Amino acid sequence: KDVILLRDRRTGRHKGCAYVELGRVRDVPRAVEMDGKVPDFQRFPILVRLSEAEKNFEEGGETTQDAALLAVSAAAASAAGLVRAAPIRTTNPYSRTEIQKVYVGSIDRAVTQGQIHAVFSLFGSLENVNLQIDTS
Repeated sequence: KDVILLRDRRTGRHKGCAYVELGRVRDVPRAVEMDGKVPDFQRFPILVRLSEAEKNFEEGGETTQDAALLAVSAAAASAAGLVRAAPIRTTNPYSRTEIQKVYVGSIDRAVTQGQIHAVFSLFGSLENVNLQIDTS
């Protein structure tokens, strides 16, 4: 549903990472296919890994792997001083209000929100592209 590029408050440049919100749980595994691939907008690969957030998505008392948040370049997140967003819980993982976040790191600083949107919209609906200023 959404792409959020984290920006440095001083420079206004994005920090080489983004959050991508996918509209449906079933689109998450397809987004994982970007792992280790070089997108059209840069010359080096982005890494996609499941985060530990899948533990926080429970349905019927069991962990739902498909409802996991994806972490792309966790090292980039910690280097940027980012804290993972709290997961969004839902009783119906396929409801219209369900949002799946994908953390995208190792992004070239020249990349635009439109380029990120174009790549991840291939895996499911993305309704908005928003930039976010990092307040830390």
